Amino acid sequence: MTVITGAAGTGKSTLCIGLLKLLDKLGKTYALCAPTGKAANKIENLTGKRASTIHRLFKYSPAEGFRVNAENPLEKDYLIVDEASMVDILLLQALCEGAGKECRIVFIGDPYQLPPVDAGNSLQALIGSYSVSQIMLPEVFRQQKGSTILKNASMINMEKVFPMSNAEDFEFIDTEDPEKMIKALYSSIDKLKKAGYHPIKDINILTPLNKGGGDISVSNLNIRLRDWLNPASEDTSFIVHDREFRIGDKVMQRKNDYDLDIYNGDIGIITEDTQSESRVTVDFDGKEKNIPYSKMDNITLNYAMTVHKSQGSESRAVIFLATRSGCYFLLNKNLFYTAITRAKEKLIMIMPYDVVKMAVGYNVRRQSYLARRIQKLVVGRDKN
Repeated sequence: MTVITGAAGTGKSTLCIGLLKLLDKLGKTYALCAPTGKAANKIENLTGKRASTIHRLFKYSPAEGFRVNAENPLEKDYLIVDEASMVDILLLQALCEGAGKECRIVFIGDPYQLPPVDAGNSLQALIGSYSVSQIMLPEVFRQQKGSTILKNASMINMEKVFPMSNAEDFEFIDTEDPEKMIKALYSSIDKLKKAGYHPIKDINILTPLNKGGGDISVSNLNIRLRDWLNPASEDTSFIVHDREFRIGDKVMQRKNDYDLDIYNGDIGIITEDTQSESRVTVDFDGKEKNIPYSKMDNITLNYAMTVHKSQGSESRAVIFLATRSGCYFLLNKNLFYTAITRAKEKLIMIMPYDVVKMAVGYNVRRQSYLARRIQKLVVGRDKN
């Protein structure tokens, strides 16, 4: 087992590409996977090699669980797991059991991101056990030298407050008033559009809260942004189960659907509504899926999304909104680091500056006995 870690832009994906080329040259068999569909699509596009979700690779079904398991292992020489920071404790168990005794597992991830939504913090446990082979990538390459995005992310990791100074790739709008925040959001999107950014495909709007956060919650922002960016018309609007959708809507799949081969977090654009067949066509990153009306409850608008849902993805520009009201218990340096490092070219933050000061001083630490158990397992194996 090997763990490869590094902050955003340190070359983890580039190293993965090199590793796969080496394995091809050596004639080794391997499988490439990630916890979510969009993370799998990302690494597949970067490497040119087929990648899948962990659930798909290990043939999970709700009725039977993981059908690739200790009795029916993967039978590969290597298993490469990208975005390993999102792997919870149950997925780690499935990976270790299903990979088989002869398979070497390579975990690749950013230890500074948010921990998994579900129980455990597998990547931190593997690192903290000091019992598995580790490679740490110290130098950042993704953003150009002098990048303010990179500097601010690094300062957050050191629990330091970055300055509000604007730069070519970074803008901070210091406001706490909800109405002013929404106006700043619209103005920022307009400026990015004029700079050549597509308002739906190139810009991600991030916020800590899904619901209950007032004007900047995902649920409220989705309605506002959809009406502005994709206005209703007789030709584009349609109703499914009392919910309105529109051709051109940016949407997200909310649950794994193994029959349709669509997974939680997959993002797409609605391209067609076929009422005669009771189905909606959604383009998921070039892969068109026909979704029956009966399964449209799993589709939600995605003009804005939570920072947690953005993990495993990147976009040319990110607009990140936060406030004290309703977000207090979510403000931590892991959340801010994750949000900031989703931006490849441009980052705009709309929030009171005090929120940044609050967030950088709090680090998410989950109490787990997993690191100790890994240590004991390795020590016991060495003695035997």
